[in-house]
Amino acid sequence: MEILREISRLSVDGNIGDTSPTDICVLRAHPPSHLDADAHLQFATEKIHETVLFDKICNDQLFPQSTPSKPSLNIIFFPDTKWKPIAKNPTQRDQLCNYLRLDDALLAYILSSRSGWYHVAGDKQYNFMIKDYLYMLAWTFDPTTLETRAMLAARSDYKERSSLKNKYGEFHLPGLRVAHLYHPLSLACLCLTDFVFYFDKLIVDEGYTIGDIEKDTGHGLWVKDKTQTQEFDLEKLMVASRNIAKIIGLFANLFKSVEITHTIIESLQDKKTWKEWYSRDDTESLKNFDHCTASFSSAIGLLKLRIKTIKQSGRVMDERAKAQSNIAALIRREDAVTGHRLAEASKKLAEATKKDSSDMKVIAIMTMAFLPATFFAALFDLPTLAWDQPQVITNNFWVYWAFTLPTTLLIFALWYILNEHNLFRWLRRKNKGSDIEMNPYYGLSKGPYVNTGLVERDEGRKSKPRSNFTGLFQWTSST
Repeated sequence: MEILREISRLSVDGNIGDTSPTDICVLRAHPPSHLDADAHLQFATEKIHETVLFDKICNDQLFPQSTPSKPSLNIIFFPDTKWKPIAKNPTQRDQLCNYLRLDDALLAYILSSRSGWYHVAGDKQYNFMIKDYLYMLAWTFDPTTLETRAMLAARSDYKERSSLKNKYGEFHLPGLRVAHLYHPLSLACLCLTDFVFYFDKLIVDEGYTIGDIEKDTGHGLWVKDKTQTQEFDLEKLMVASRNIAKIIGLFANLFKSVEITHTIIESLQDKKTWKEWYSRDDTESLKNFDHCTASFSSAIGLLKLRIKTIKQSGRVMDERAKAQSNIAALIRREDAVTGHRLAEASKKLAEATKKDSSDMKVIAIMTMAFLPATFFAALFDLPTLAWDQPQVITNNFWVYWAFTLPTTLLIFALWYILNEHNLFRWLRRKNKGSDIEMNPYYGLSKGPYVNTGLVERDEGRKSKPRSNFTGLFQWTSST
């Protein structure tokens, strides 16, 4: 219960820094001179370089030994960046696991990314491991000497949400008392409490994110003005969709982590198994063991209620996030419908423009038909029709038509030639584009990876005659 009280105070006071150690450190717990069960443990922290760490491991000098043996707790903390190279180095990894007396059965779980709670009976001792998004914690407990050897490797969420550090951001084990040195599951109870407060922080932090998305979309619990219309541009939509996907994933992981806490609780409540396995029968050890067990039971009663509430809150947050995902999809669909309408309007505008262009073309052709006659009538400025004479048509009237008709035909012929010439150029460009679409290797040299089937079929096409505007035949290749 002392662990729960201590972490609760740290959480309320805001004394847990949003930082994480960058160096490997060794934390050693020393019981005070008076062995009262509720007395605070005294801790000594040593920052240590990786080379020095493994030198001491090889020489068996990392964890101090006392004669006669006393209850002790020694734990090595690895930042995420320091642990990954060690995990990939078989020599260092084996040296570390052997020094901590970890069973090889846990090795695969230590190196994998699988979360869970595991315990294995080793040679006269038990091996434990807890792994989740905060950290990976593995330890051994010797029921004869009451020695605990442990290692903790920080993971992605340790920096922001773990309570296993002091207000300066240094690695720490809050709430441990002298009695906790006598029980193999003291670190499990500490992790369980840390996980519950981690869940609380996660729900609060992501709840604000969901609320902000609801205010942006104008739909949800955080929308105060139900009549307000929100402008939701594409950039906001992309950010919201990204956050929604992240939140849904986080709560899926949350539900998985909650199931892990249930297995830890079952182990903490299994007093009979651990009592039978316990090798100490002296009064002091049994007294502290029973004291610790009673403390665990009190804490578990409250933590189970809190976990139940967390699951309910998590489901609510998950449903709110999924609702915002549906709203974002509807907004995207509305944008798509608007885009389709704009495309239809553009199509109609193009058709109207094409019709106007055809009308203007007709007007231009009609104008061409009358321009030569008008031109020559003005040019000659001669009276070709004598309306006041018995013979209306004069003798030189043929001159007007002799110039007008050939000129008119010449203008139409020139227009036809120029128009047909541009048309052929356009057709050649179109055929060239079609060849590229039909043959992806068009224009490329034959190499070792050429699609010979396509190229041979393309080369096997026969050249076809194409008529030009003069009616003659012009030989052109298909390419």
